[in-house]
Amino acid sequence: MERRKSLRFGDLKVACCPYCGSVSFKKDGTRCCKQRYRCKGCSRTFTALTGTFLSGTKKSEAAWKKYVIFLTDDLTVKAGSMKSILPSPKKAGYLTKKGGKQHGISRNLIAVEAAVDSVGRCLAVVLGKGKPTEDMIYDALYGHIRKGSLLVHDLFHGHAKLVRALGGKEVAVNSAEPEAFSALQRIDSFCSLLRRVISLHMGERRENLQCYLDWVCLRRYANTLKSKERKKFMLGFCASTGIDYRRPRKKRPGKAD
Repeated sequence: MERRKSLRFGDLKVACCPYCGSVSFKKDGTRCCKQRYRCKGCSRTFTALTGTFLSGTKKSEAAWKKYVIFLTDDLTVKAGSMKSILPSPKKAGYLTKKGGKQHGISRNLIAVEAAVDSVGRCLAVVLGKGKPTEDMIYDALYGHIRKGSLLVHDLFHGHAKLVRALGGKEVAVNSAEPEAFSALQRIDSFCSLLRRVISLHMGERRENLQCYLDWVCLRRYANTLKSKERKKFMLGFCASTGIDYRRPRKKRPGKAD
């Protein structure tokens, strides 16, 4: 008797119909070793991958699991694609560097505010070019910190407005002193990770910087999980984005709309 093949991406959960949003659907056989569902509202069929980042993929589930592991281990998209035998995307654009070495905070540099709490949750926000102001830091962090919290930071004066608004205590540490290591160890480790990951993706467009910072935060959380849990979490995250990256077909010349 022929052995039945296991379902591909069987761990992915379906919350609603991707076409009409109805939560009323039922199983309707399989297609290409993937569980198929039929919506009771619009009567259309779909799978757990329909309308997601993984829609239309011809690669196996094992290849995708290898890919997300490589990607969360600080490999670039191209390197992870080559190791897991996935198609490698083209570069989106390039940055140009003009002028020599500058002292202080240049107006050509992009300021990023980074924060980490006591349990390891992190946040990184693009502020803008040049030296960050009190208003920039306040807008970036105020909605993410509970009032009355203790804030540990360096001697940069830009945190004053945020501390006053939160009504909590603060510990200002001189990062040049030896005793500052234990107080700033969490944020220093996170900033080192930010620099390392961004250096791996040099050449991308500046307007996409926030996406890379969000990726660093997601990658930091994913690396706290065990290998099996990390694969399941990352594939589930890809299938929950609701974004389809398939390119539209080019129109043939000479045909009218």
